[in-house]
Amino acid sequence: MTNGNISVYMCSTYGGYPKGNIYWIMDDKPQLQDSDRIQFNSTNETRNRSYNITSVYTVVNVLHKIRKIQCIVENSALQVNLTASYEESPNPDKQMEEKKKMTIIATVSVFLIITVTLILAVLGIRHRNKKAGTSVI
Repeated sequence: MTNGNISVYMCSTYGGYPKGNIYWIMDDKPQLQDSDRIQFNSTNETRNRSYNITSVYTVVNVLHKIRKIQCIVENSALQVNLTASYEESPNPDKQMEEKKKMTIIATVSVFLIITVTLILAVLGIRHRNKKAGTSVI
């Protein structure tokens, strides 16, 4: 879930035994498990002695590139790791909005350049005609 500048990712595993571990990797870099951005909760299901594990990872968005988030569930007794991945792509609406802004800025810039050029041309013609003693404009 993404809300403004904060993204929240949740990774869960259910009914595992023995209790496993969840690790996070962002942009191919392992994230520290003791980080204040990672909340780790586990619940022991007593009737069948299996574990439900949930980890929530909160990330402040950086707009510099696409992010790849991976959740790795490790069960050392089974020597098996399960991985879930999520790749964020740029928001198409936001990209379209940025393109529209850039188009408006470019259009206004071209208009201003043409206007200034015409004003300078008129002033130059007036100055030249003033020196020559004639009046066209």
